[in-house]
Amino acid sequence: MLKDNKSRKLTRREALKRLGLGGGGLLIGAKAAGRMADAAPARSAFDWQRFKGQSIYILFPKHPWCTVIQEAIPEFEKLTGIKVVYEDIPEQQARQKIVVEFASGSTSIDLLATSMHVERRRFAKAGWYFPLDDFLKDPNLTNPDLDWDDFTGVAKKYVTVDGKVIAVPGLTDCFMMAYLKDALASKGIKPPQNLEELEAAAKALHNPPAMMGFLARGLKNANTPGWYSFHILMGGQRLERDARVFATDAGVKSMEYYARLVRQYGPPGVVNMNWYEITSLFAQGGGAIVIDGLNFATQYEDKEKSKMVGKVGYAPHPVGPAGPFYGVSFIGMSIPPFTKKKEPAWFFAQWAASKEMSVRVRLKAGTNAARKSEWDDPRVKSAQKMPPDWVEAGRISMGDKGELWLPNIIPITEWRDIFGVAIVKVIEGGDAKRTIDAAIKEFQPILDKSEA
Repeated sequence: MLKDNKSRKLTRREALKRLGLGGGGLLIGAKAAGRMADAAPARSAFDWQRFKGQSIYILFPKHPWCTVIQEAIPEFEKLTGIKVVYEDIPEQQARQKIVVEFASGSTSIDLLATSMHVERRRFAKAGWYFPLDDFLKDPNLTNPDLDWDDFTGVAKKYVTVDGKVIAVPGLTDCFMMAYLKDALASKGIKPPQNLEELEAAAKALHNPPAMMGFLARGLKNANTPGWYSFHILMGGQRLERDARVFATDAGVKSMEYYARLVRQYGPPGVVNMNWYEITSLFAQGGGAIVIDGLNFATQYEDKEKSKMVGKVGYAPHPVGPAGPFYGVSFIGMSIPPFTKKKEPAWFFAQWAASKEMSVRVRLKAGTNAARKSEWDDPRVKSAQKMPPDWVEAGRISMGDKGELWLPNIIPITEWRDIFGVAIVKVIEGGDAKRTIDAAIKEFQPILDKSEA
């Protein structure tokens, strides 16, 4: 459903008619917003009130990062005079909606939160991202406090396509390892640093039904980032144009390895488990080691969600024979080329990704933005609920050496579906080589067509 800044549900027709309505709402950090407005005119020609009276429609996927941004929309409206109507729907539905709207050339969406690790190549090839370079260079349109150099190197790398900036970096996440400190200590096991140590620890700690040795996603589609990481760690090439990169020793061994760990040392029914089920199980003490998103780990230190508060250790993903692989994902704010409200949409994008909002996201949602400064901000340090080793794991993993945790291809959804089923088959005992060959045969024509 569409919402105004009072989170009132509107029909789409109503919303389009009533975009000019303002409203109150909880003002969070209004003093900070005021400081931004006061400071800008003295430093440049930038004026937050330049597009006062205009209105924009924003499409968000449901996510804690987006929720924090949405809660602060009244501040943006007060700062700029721009009225905001937004819609927040589940990620898959949002993605489908975007495709339908943009394929028809609809002008209804002025700004969207886009998943760089899924949509980047496809949307860029389709011409669905408006380049932001000229806006970034224009002192009349870009607040000097945006500070583009404060965004991490990996974030800037993946919001750039063919030399053009296509989004403002927002949410960042990475795969990392969490473990129960007492469980490892009771067996004299140090936190595993490589894949060999990881499997040995999982085997030694596996004590069902009370304790699983290793937790990772088994559900088709959702399981692909975990396996892809192992493929790279074992020396496999990244998928670009030829899916036969998986019909290699690294591809076969990595799938066998991943399947063996979740089958032999994971919970029953793991092929039906996504990140939610496995991280929830870990939070209740049902697993010794888990590998999944850094941001999901915040529940482990939440007394309302976890029995393991203060008992969890954190580390970057164990390395493989080919060295480390720091898999990252992003959500960025992008402007479609069809909208007639690019400038006011740009004002919202840079406000949502500001230093002030990045700190607020960290404090309120426990998730990470894409700025270097947020890690050392005194407010973050003083209020940080997560332990130092979680902070350090994130700093390392989401630094300049991070890479997308999924292949950088157009048909990423099809790849996840086809190879996700292949992973399930191997978990259930299928032959990895034959299963991979069958998946390649099915997927390669799709990849070839997408790149034609």
